[in-house]
Amino acid sequence: MEGVIIERTIENLERNGFSVKFFEDSQSAKEAMLEEIKPDQTVGFGGSMTIVDMGIYEILKERGNPVYWHWKAGEGEDRKELLKQAANTDVYFSGTNAIT
Repeated sequence: MEGVIIERTIENLERNGFSVKFFEDSQSAKEAMLEEIKPDQTVGFGGSMTIVDMGIYEILKERGNPVYWHWKAGEGEDRKELLKQAANTDVYFSGTNAIT
């Protein structure tokens, strides 16, 4: 049953114009993301507890990627400006809570 749900979800996302890659575990997904995202690409984050758990933001920031995430706004940083910057990046991560 789980496989059918995964396949159906992938098909529906692709039909709606999304590019989909499925991974069996978070470590495989993290490795693929870090390989695919080039060090000079800008990366935005919209909100994802999975991304938090995987440490993607910190890894990319440490690697030197320009990263924008309103959750990580420092003192004196404008959260609204970070949201705008995040929306205009080369790569954008978001949670999937709203998929229906």
